Amino acid sequence: MDAFPPWKNRMRLSMRGNIHARRCSVWVLLVCLECLMHFGGNAYAQGGAAFENSDPAPKLSYKETIHLWEEGLFSTVMQLAFSPDGKYLAIVDVASPGNTDVIIWNLSEDKKQSLISIKGTFFGEDPTDILQWAPNGEYVTFTYGDGTDNRPMVCWNPETGEVEKKIPILSGGARFNISGSEMAVPLGRTLRVYDTRSWAYKDFQDDHYRIDSIVWISKDRLLMIGAWRSKGLGARQETAEEHKFSTEGIPLRSGEFVARIFDASGGKIIRTTALFPSHSRSGSVEADPTASLVPYYPRFLVSSYKEPKVALGVGGILDAMTLDVFTYATFEDIRSRKFPITSNDDQNVAMSPDGKYIFLKGEAKDNDSANNVIVDAYTGKILLLFKGGQCGIAVSPDNRILAAGWGKNVEMFNLQ
Repeated sequence: MDAFPPWKNRMRLSMRGNIHARRCSVWVLLVCLECLMHFGGNAYAQGGAAFENSDPAPKLSYKETIHLWEEGLFSTVMQLAFSPDGKYLAIVDVASPGNTDVIIWNLSEDKKQSLISIKGTFFGEDPTDILQWAPNGEYVTFTYGDGTDNRPMVCWNPETGEVEKKIPILSGGARFNISGSEMAVPLGRTLRVYDTRSWAYKDFQDDHYRIDSIVWISKDRLLMIGAWRSKGLGARQETAEEHKFSTEGIPLRSGEFVARIFDASGGKIIRTTALFPSHSRSGSVEADPTASLVPYYPRFLVSSYKEPKVALGVGGILDAMTLDVFTYATFEDIRSRKFPITSNDDQNVAMSPDGKYIFLKGEAKDNDSANNVIVDAYTGKILLLFKGGQCGIAVSPDNRILAAGWGKNVEMFNLQ
């Protein structure tokens, strides 16, 4: 049985007459999805390159549209985040420089639950400005604070939109663990771990290592990605005494891209691996012979607690137990836009809660031309390609709804 009503077939015929320019972008997306699902086992093309649609592929069907203009908001959706219980969707709408709105949408009642208006502080575009729900759903926060009472970490009540609490901690780029009992913050060469009950903290410092990104992979363990640096010495000056070694016994040198697993309960590093060496052993910079297989620099990490996998930027999947990297995209794949590059990091990448799929949201100035793909997290194959939207993607905790930013709207899709 046709999954789409007859009016969408009529719309497809009208497109053949080259009058699609003013059609609703949602209809365009649905026609693309209909074609992809109808020809699910055949090759389809993007940018002149053909890839195979794997089976079984997830299926998308249109659910509804959240029209922000009906709420008096006319700017652009930047981020999306489902509440831990799936009851609410938080929508970050950047109104203007210095002003950010967060709309808490009640999904069961299909209406705005609350509006959080943040004046004088600009959130939403910086990679560290990721809106997060407290794991118990008690509040939402951008986890930003400078450690003083002047710029505390502000937490808002999602049901009322009012400030729930202000916590004077240093917390840019922070991440909660799955239970919410701890929050980790990357501070250059220091990892700070807060106890969220008392907000007391412990610092763990390594002068050899600059932390770029972190993500929790279990209640007590987190993955860190960063650059190795010699303590006060250039790579040419290193001697055996200054070396530190990976878990495999390989010396680490300045400039190497290093992954580490940190056990917060014991306060120690339990595994260290160099992922992508960028210098020769003499210290001179040279082209990496495996450069064509190195994924897009992973400024961000997205994990699934149910599976030991981490989306390593665009192009790589990391095994959180062994630190082995599976590369599914080359630089050429990314340059050709086979896999979309995102400038807004975590906002445009999501992993399904069951760890099966990675969702990559492309960006565009209009609502029709962005390329979006669903990737098999086990094989790296593109399972589904669909077009449209501008910024922001999220998957519901029950793995049944996909939300995507569509300019001034949010499109909701059933995910099967």
